[in-house]
Amino acid sequence: MRKVTEMDFRKEEFINKNPEDYEFREDGEIVRKDRWKTGLLNISHILGFQNFEIQDVIELVRKNKEELEKIKRLQNPKKLIAGDLCPQCSACELENYLEKLFCENCNDTFVED
Repeated sequence: MRKVTEMDFRKEEFINKNPEDYEFREDGEIVRKDRWKTGLLNISHILGFQNFEIQDVIELVRKNKEELEKIKRLQNPKKLIAGDLCPQCSACELENYLEKLFCENCNDTFVED
């Protein structure tokens, strides 16, 4: 049988890792120093960027967030706002008309929340 060493007491996730690559987070957890860079690289890869500027990634994330909010509003007509696509026909943007949202294409109205 082999003798127990310090390595036997280490967490598996840190075995053979360089301590200089890690730091303590404010809550006391040990985390990689490059976690923000790695996270941004992962997000940029998911979004399809090869060579990019950070601002390009931020703008695309903002645009995608706006599109997701529109989709959520389509699923709940009480949350629709002027400029959203009509949930009935998807052919035009809703307009304000007499305190309601109106679709010119299908002549449907939706109450603004």
